[in-house]
Amino acid sequence: MELPPEQKQQMEMLKTAFLESKFIFKDDKNFSFDFKFEEMRIKNGHWKYNDLTKSFIIQEWKDKETEKSKLMEMTAKKDGDKVIFLLSETFFTLEMRKEE
Repeated sequence: MELPPEQKQQMEMLKTAFLESKFIFKDDKNFSFDFKFEEMRIKNGHWKYNDLTKSFIIQEWKDKETEKSKLMEMTAKKDGDKVIFLLSETFFTLEMRKEE
């Protein structure tokens, strides 16, 4: 899709920030999103899997028992050895790499 130059520049800046970001899913359902832009960081999040939509829902920890305050939603799919996350709020498709 063709974007105006200002939007294209913003998308490139976001793309670079996502490439440097870190999604942290813990076994206890704690979630963190380490991101360049502080207003988009998530430090005390909660993740859950929605079997109906086959997506991961990210919320604030305090809202974990509710359907409120969805901060992020992503769908994961496997493509060979790769895990791909499709972010519903953006046009980005991210290849995830597990940190050793």
